[in-house]
Amino acid sequence: MDTYDKSQSNVKRESRILNLFECISNNDVYRRPLGIYIEQVRRYVRGLCGTKIWLPDKTDPDLSTEQWLQETVEESDIFLLYLTKNSLRNSWVNLELSFAKKSQQSNGNPKIIIAMLEKRSIPKTLAIHAVIDLTENLEGKVMDLQHAVLV
Repeated sequence: MDTYDKSQSNVKRESRILNLFECISNNDVYRRPLGIYIEQVRRYVRGLCGTKIWLPDKTDPDLSTEQWLQETVEESDIFLLYLTKNSLRNSWVNLELSFAKKSQQSNGNPKIIIAMLEKRSIPKTLAIHAVIDLTENLEGKVMDLQHAVLV
């Protein structure tokens, strides 16, 4: 008679939680109907493959907002840029993106992923990164986004 070893059913897989920095223009978040769609995309992203949204509190009063953002971007694993017609005109989005590019060049992180939320051409400077077109068939594209995060 075979015996059942209960300990074998409780094997835990080692999984690493990825720190995800979301880069988005606040103007887009409040623009209808785009804002509603953005929230839907964000819900999908937050449920992906063990990722968590990671923005630590700015607790050091001697640290400027720009310094705090730079450190936060540099310590993230994934930098997810929500690309819209307005996003690249936003000074904060451009600042955060510049931090991500500099950090990626110097230490390989964060991985930059572009989530295209409106039909538009991709600037050449962004085309070198993973680009996921989320303008249509969001549920069908979630697997593409998950693959981009994990690879």
